[in-house]
Order: sequence, then structure tokens, then C-alpha cells
Amino acid sequence: MVIGGCSVPRATLGLITVSISSDNKDTQVKIPSGSTVGEALGLAQITLGELDKVDPPGYTALTDGSQVKVTRVKDEYYIEQVTIPFEHQELRNEALAEGERRLSQPGVNGVQEITYHRVFEDGVEVSNSAVKTTVIKDAIPEIVMIGSKSTFEADNITGKIAYLSAGNAWIMENNTGNRTCAVSSGDLDGRIFSLSKDGKFLLFTRYSNADKKINSLWVASLTTDPVRIIDLGVENTVHFAEFDPSSTIVAYSTVEWREAAPGWQANNDLFEVSVNKSGFVGSPQMDLDTNSGGVYGWWGTEYSWAPSPSKFLYSRPDSVGIFSSSDGSLSTLLNITPYQTGGDWAWVPGISWSPSGNVVYTVNHVTSGASSESDPQEFDLIAIPLTSGTPI
Repeated sequence: MVIGGCSVPRATLGLITVSISSDNKDTQVKIPSGSTVGEALGLAQITLGELDKVDPPGYTALTDGSQVKVTRVKDEYYIEQVTIPFEHQELRNEALAEGERRLSQPGVNGVQEITYHRVFEDGVEVSNSAVKTTVIKDAIPEIVMIGSKSTFEADNITGKIAYLSAGNAWIMENNTGNRTCAVSSGDLDGRIFSLSKDGKFLLFTRYSNADKKINSLWVASLTTDPVRIIDLGVENTVHFAEFDPSSTIVAYSTVEWREAAPGWQANNDLFEVSVNKSGFVGSPQMDLDTNSGGVYGWWGTEYSWAPSPSKFLYSRPDSVGIFSSSDGSLSTLLNITPYQTGGDWAWVPGISWSPSGNVVYTVNHVTSGASSESDPQEFDLIAIPLTSGTPI
């Protein structure tokens, strides 16, 4: 048997000349025809660093007279400390004469560290950018009190009035000239702001700087000298917080922070927590768990503590009723056709007890005779007797 074979003849490899530019010098090298850039660099004993760049790329096949450019790339990281200038804040203070200025808190600059990434190509800087910023020390704002007290004729008043001014809580007692600043933090948001029934406590909310938090709930004990400020450890209270008739327990409802309008999702829950003037705060007790809250329940439910303990009025966009904390029952007093606001808010009827607790006052949304094209802005004041009789 005779076996024969054939193959394509291979051309004899010749030498070609290429120019390699590297480290600020040009080198002429002879390499076998068909060699790649990477092979040429190896024959020229040129070692590439991890960041070095080659033009053309290393896999490119070279021809006679080709030019190869090697760019040496180095980088470095360095840190600079930068001063954060403090802000200047001005707060009106009725305790100072009008126009008088008084430094309440000196400003202190903050410090932040900025990490930069710098890149060099053949010894020349081509980029320098910040890649990380860390605040080492927060800036403390300078606070200047500006007097706003003006001359006026004092009027006698009965009892005690609390009012909110420039984020501070003030108390007026017996006459309009007898005014004292109870809370001067300048961060009261006004969502919750009410006196206890006996006038010994002020319940209020403060803006929160924490991430995804709206505010926090506090109590001021007005009978201590100085006024004692008590943190109840409660966050995100938007619609309701109120002292019970004995002024020893705070009932409150909460929401969850949301990025979208209105900024929260209501829990429609109800809790109670005890507090006294010495600063003691008890453990929260849940009366009503998180629930849907009826139509438009995302907005939230309003409550009002009855003159007697364990009962609350509740008000939702679609109903008004009574909640009993003793057995957890909800009983509807008035069904309401929800008002179509067409916006990112819901209308909730106002509610109030009569002093005896036998009558409930609220507002009803009137829709009788309305066309289907629009929701009428008609609202009636309603008195609902709890003992006998029909709503008036």
C-alpha cells in the first residue's frame, strides 16, 4: 500500500523592522514577520505595568515600519482636610427687647476629609478627582437671638395659653404680659402642640434629623424649675397625640416615612404611654394595631380622648365613630362620603366631645343633589347625641 499526502507550503518567515516608543525614547527592533505587538515588546525586553497603555493593542499583528507607543500610567490616592463653614441662624426671642441681638450659640467650623485619585501618564497628570468624602467633625451653627419684644398693654386672661413662635414654645399665664419661653430649641414642627388638661404638661413634636424620620414626640413639664424636657422615645407622629383627662398618660398614633407625597403612610394605630414630671416614661402599650384605616387610610386617622378614660373618638375620611381601648371595639357613629380632593391629601372631618361626653360634634360632607362631574365643597356641622335622639 502506498499512502501519499500534501500540504500547503509555508512561506519562510522574514524579518521586519518596527519602532517602539517607550520611556521617552524610540527603539528600532527587528522581529519576525507576523509578530504581534505583545511579542514585539517581549523581544525588545519592555515590561508593561498593570496600568500601562499600548497603542495599538497587544494582540495587533505588525507590519514592516509599524510604530508602537507605550504610555506609562501611574496613579496615587491622597487625602486633604477641608473646613466646613458653620451656618448663621437667627431666632426671634420675645424675651429680648426689639432689635437687641444676643449670641446664643457660637459657631464652630466642621472638618471633612476628601480622598482624591490622581492619574499620571508618562509623568504628566491627566486626571485628579474626588472619590470619597468623610465628615470628621460636624459644623455647629452660630445662633443669634434677635429681640422681638414690643411694648403693649397687657390683658388679663383666664388660665394658661401655649403658643408656638419661630419653632419655640411659649407659655402665657394670667395676663398677656406674663410670658415665658418653655422650649427654646427652635425645632418644633407644630404637628403636635397641646397642653394637658391640667396645664402642667406641654406635648409637642420636634423635627428629626435622622434618616427616614419625620419627627419625635416630647413633653415639657411646666411645673419644674427649670422646665424639664422629656423625650417619650416616639417617632413619626403626625396626626394625633394627647394627654388623658388625668394628665398622666399620652395616647398617640404613628405613621411610616415615605419618599413620595405626602411623606408618610399612616399606621392608623393607637398607643398609650405614661409619663410624670420627674421624667419617668413607661413602656408603650398598644391599644390598636396597624390597620388600613378605611377609605384613603394612607393619609391617617384622627383621635380625641373622651372626658372619661378608655374611650376615644376616631375620625377617618369615610366615617366618625368611637373606639374603646378596654375591649378594642370600633363603633361607627356617622358614615361619610369621602371628599375627592384630587390631590395627595385627604379630607378628615374635625371631631370634638362635649364637656359631659354625651354629645359628639363633627362635620359631614354633603353630596345630595351633586352632579357626577364634580365633588361639592359643602360641609355641615353635626351634633350626635350618644344617649338618645338623632344627629342634629
